[in-house]
Amino acid sequence: MIATLRATAACLLTAAALWGQSAWSSAKLEDVEFEARVVRDLEQIEAILGDNLDKDFVLVEMRARPLYGTKLTFAHDDFLMRCRRDNDTSNAQSPERIAGTAVLALDQTETSGGGFFQGAGAGTSVPVVGSLGRGQQGGTGRISQSEVELTLETTDTETLVARLARLELPLTETDDDIQGYLYFQINPKRKLKHLELDYEGRFGEFRLQFSK
Repeated sequence: MIATLRATAACLLTAAALWGQSAWSSAKLEDVEFEARVVRDLEQIEAILGDNLDKDFVLVEMRARPLYGTKLTFAHDDFLMRCRRDNDTSNAQSPERIAGTAVLALDQTETSGGGFFQGAGAGTSVPVVGSLGRGQQGGTGRISQSEVELTLETTDTETLVARLARLELPLTETDDDIQGYLYFQINPKRKLKHLELDYEGRFGEFRLQFSK
């Protein structure tokens, strides 16, 4: 009886762990084998990362195995997630871009047009050029090089960045089997049957579709 209860509990825990994950899909190229599955459940994403990423990302857990002594190396732009229903797409996003740890702040209080945000601790508005990290506000202004000094301003998201980086699929050169997550800015409410993962890089290309 006790053994049966333990087995049932183990099955329930396994089912809970797999909630929101697809089945593994695989692809084999000449020099490397891939396996991947999608994680869409927000509670599971938060359990893995400690953050639900503004409910705007899906994860792909990936395994890659080099063949014949091949040295693996990848880039974020090698991987593309696509929703076939509305053609929404996202390349794999870097931890720094997701968490917004680096923002371009202009060390200037006035400019000839453009966007502004409140400088941290300064109590004054400073102009911002280009895109910012998550949760920041900004815009684009016409500012000459002599008017501004670009500085990197670190926000309070280092812990998230560290965890994203630690769990990410290793992209640097290695001849070992690797496993980790890739992060795609695709609405997790998209149906699994509409999602596909494309790879196009130095080892060739493949397209994966997913099932429950």
